[in-house]
Amino acid sequence: MSVEILAEPGSTHEGRVEWMLDLIDLAKTAGCDAIKWQFLSSATRLCDRRRAPNYHTAYTLIQGDATLWTYLVKETHARGLQAIATAYLPEDVQPIADSGVDAIKIASFEASDGALLRRAEQTGRPLYVSTGMMSALEVQEIFAHCTPAVLFHCASVYPAPPETLNLRVLTQWDRVFRHHRIGFSDHSAEFITGALAVAAGAEVLEVHCRHPETPETNADYATAHGARGLETYVEAVRFTELALGTGLKAPHQAEDAMRAYRVQP
Repeated sequence: MSVEILAEPGSTHEGRVEWMLDLIDLAKTAGCDAIKWQFLSSATRLCDRRRAPNYHTAYTLIQGDATLWTYLVKETHARGLQAIATAYLPEDVQPIADSGVDAIKIASFEASDGALLRRAEQTGRPLYVSTGMMSALEVQEIFAHCTPAVLFHCASVYPAPPETLNLRVLTQWDRVFRHHRIGFSDHSAEFITGALAVAAGAEVLEVHCRHPETPETNADYATAHGARGLETYVEAVRFTELALGTGLKAPHQAEDAMRAYRVQP
């Protein structure tokens, strides 16, 4: 099964619907499988929940309503991509599900909120959950017996320097969480990191992208790839998938021409 790549615009569309549509096209051209939107009905509410008043301006850029969400999901599907959306507020979960999304994402900051997770599970939509800032024990306690989900390992640093990525975790998770799919949410802004994560065992990747006109003052700018960077990122992932092969040691049919020259025992 091919690695699933989710393009994450964050707030790089600056709240402009036309830029949101451009970002769908950018992700499609790059070869991504889905757009992972951030949907939020109230920036003020999220600031209160997270005790983060300084982020109000940034959160306002992803603030919208069910009409906008349904429209974006429709346009994402029209371009042949899946639509996934992060739900930050409990009251947003059902409206997001009703918008037609293919899956619901829970961010690292809300991942320990059992009530929010249960509400998302009850929608019947597949669940994607980030686990930044968690220890191995916390991840096991929360997800050992929950509904099968995509669990994203990540570092909640933006952008994330290489020493924070700890990709070796992914080599262990496929044994620990056998009924979950293993993912990596990439905040490194480096084109090679997704390929390395796949080599370590990631089956799903979330990578940030930005609009060509996103200003450098945007909070998500430094974590996101431009159009060419995203294409390079996807190309590196697809090369890695091919290069990893099946894991079974056997002659490849491409070697047939050379086999005639083998020295016989």
